[in-house]
Amino acid sequence: MKGRVMRVTLKAEAIDEAARRWPGYAANFKGRGLEAMYLLVDRESGKAMSVTIWEDEGKMKANEGRADVQDALRSFEPYYADAPSWSYFDVAAKLV
Repeated sequence: MKGRVMRVTLKAEAIDEAARRWPGYAANFKGRGLEAMYLLVDRESGKAMSVTIWEDEGKMKANEGRADVQDALRSFEPYYADAPSWSYFDVAAKLV
């Protein structure tokens, strides 16, 4: 399993709207290798992390390259106070 973390700072006035829309974005990955997806937000600072867990690296990378996913991701840009950054990890342990 692989994990991807996107870090970004959200505009304070946009946090609730971004969180409301986020499950719709997550639907792009249903049945395409996504195992779990979380949106974590510090409302004081606006710092946010989108954490996704994938079956394998191939499925994770295939989804990143889809044009419809890139369009959906761009639709969140008005909520960002800075540019997002991504990190990739091996999932070493899991508790269900």
